[in-house]
Amino acid sequence: MARSAASVRRAIEALKLDDVLSRVIEERHWSETQAQEALVWYRNFLWLAYKHGKKSVHAINEDSDYLWHAHITFTKKYSRDCDRIFGGFLDHTPVAKGFAEQNRKLFDRSLHWYEEEFDESPPNPVIECYNQGAKG
Repeated sequence: MARSAASVRRAIEALKLDDVLSRVIEERHWSETQAQEALVWYRNFLWLAYKHGKKSVHAINEDSDYLWHAHITFTKKYSRDCDRIFGGFLDHTPVAKGFAEQNRKLFDRSLHWYEEEFDESPPNPVIECYNQGAKG
């Protein structure tokens, strides 16, 4: 079933991540403000992953990356959320040590996408992990 960009945007904004946020706040000793900022940038990351389809997003905010890891540990929920947004599972791939020049180009491309879409890049962007392109 085809999903419109507007319906995907609504699905991303409607994600119920209270349990995920609670876990991260406890584990990382984050303030509510830090958790909410990470959530904003995580949602932005998910939107870019959807928008750019088969192209991987090679930049994510460091705190949002941790939030992504926590979301994945809620395996059934993560799988359902991915189905709703992407029509399939959004892979999470760690970057091997030895940051290759190719990864730098992909990182820069991803930062450009953030600037283009949100008029800013995420604070503390990293390329510790990336998605391998949306499956939908």
